[in-house]
Amino acid sequence: MAISGYLLQKVNLITREFIFENDQSKTVYYRICRHKAGIDTTSQSLIRSQWYSVFTKGKWSILANENEASELKIFPSRESILKRNRTMKYSTGLLLAYLAFTQIQTIFLFTMVLSPNQIFQFLSPGFIISRLLVVFSLSYIILKLNQSDKQIRMENGFDLTLPSTILYGKAEGTLRKDGKLIKKIKLAWMYAPDKVEEWLEDMEMQGYNLVRVSWSGNTFHFIKGVPRTIKYCTDYQKLVNDSYFEIHKSNGWEMIFTSKQALTIIKCTLWRKEYTDEKPELYSDKIHILKHARKQCLFYCILYIPLIVIYIALIVLNVRISSVYPDKPFFWPTPIIFTLLIIELGYFTIQSLGYYLRTRKRINN
Repeated sequence: MAISGYLLQKVNLITREFIFENDQSKTVYYRICRHKAGIDTTSQSLIRSQWYSVFTKGKWSILANENEASELKIFPSRESILKRNRTMKYSTGLLLAYLAFTQIQTIFLFTMVLSPNQIFQFLSPGFIISRLLVVFSLSYIILKLNQSDKQIRMENGFDLTLPSTILYGKAEGTLRKDGKLIKKIKLAWMYAPDKVEEWLEDMEMQGYNLVRVSWSGNTFHFIKGVPRTIKYCTDYQKLVNDSYFEIHKSNGWEMIFTSKQALTIIKCTLWRKEYTDEKPELYSDKIHILKHARKQCLFYCILYIPLIVIYIALIVLNVRISSVYPDKPFFWPTPIIFTLLIIELGYFTIQSLGYYLRTRKRINN
C-alpha cells in the first residue's frame, strides 16, 4: 500500500479496518508488535534505527521504518506475539482434545444403552456436520497460528524452532539398497528417553550417523559413515521461546528433533553434541536433572492414570448393563477398544515411571 501511495494512519481494532492517507509512493517497512505501551517500551536502539510508531492502542503497536533494506539491522521484538500465539494454540488444542474425547465417550456410552437404530438416529447428518465444522474451525485456527509463528521467525532469515534436515532425493533409494541408509522405528521412546539416548550413541559408535528424524519423531534415519562420539540429550519443556533454542545452540548443541506443540503441552527436543574428552551434559546440575525427570513422570501419570480408571469403569459399566438387560446384545467392540487403550496408556505410564527411577538411581550413585 505504501508503494502504491497509501500510508497507514490508524487501525480500528474492533472492525479490523485499516485507514490510509493518499501520499507519494515510498517504501516503508511495517512491523506489528504487542507491548504494554507502544514504542515507549521498546529499546532505544530501535529509536536510533529510526523506527517510529504509526499506531498504538492498548498493547498493540504498528512500527514503521523508511530506511533502505540494507540499513535495517535491528527489528522490533516479536516474542510477545509468539507468546500470545502459544497461549492461543494451547487453549485451542486443549479444547479440540476435550471435544474429541467427550464425543468419543458419548458415542461409546450410547452404544451400551441404545439400539443400533437409535444410534443411527442420534448420529444424524446434522449432528455429524456440526461436529466436523467445529473440529475444522479449531484445526484451522491452530494451522494459521503455526503459519504465523513460522513467518515471524523467518523474517530475519532463520528459524530457531526447526532443525536442519538432510534430504537425499533420488539417491536415497540407491543408498538404502546398498545398505548405507537405514531407518529404525522407535515407538513411544519419549516416555523412556534415556534408553533411546544410549541407543543413538551406540549407533554413532558403530558408524551409523543419525541424519534426520521424521516429523512424528518415531522414525530415525541413519547413514553409514565413520564412528563418532556424540552425546544425545532429550529435554522436555512446557513453555519454550526462541531464547531457549538460542542458548543451547550457542553452547554447541545441535537440535536434531523437536516435537510440534500445536496439540501438545510438553515440547520434546532431542539435542546432540560431538565431544572428544569429557562427555557433555545439557544440564550440569544433578538436582535439576532429577527434578526434570520427576516432572516428566508426574505429568504423564496425572494425564494417563485417570483415563485408565475411566476406561476400566466404562468396561465394568458395559458388563453390568449387559447383565441387567440380557435381551440387549452385548457390544463387543467397546470393551475391546477400551482394553487396548488401557494397555497402551498403562505402557506409557510404566515407561515414564521407569525413566524416573533409573534417573534417580544414576544420580544417587
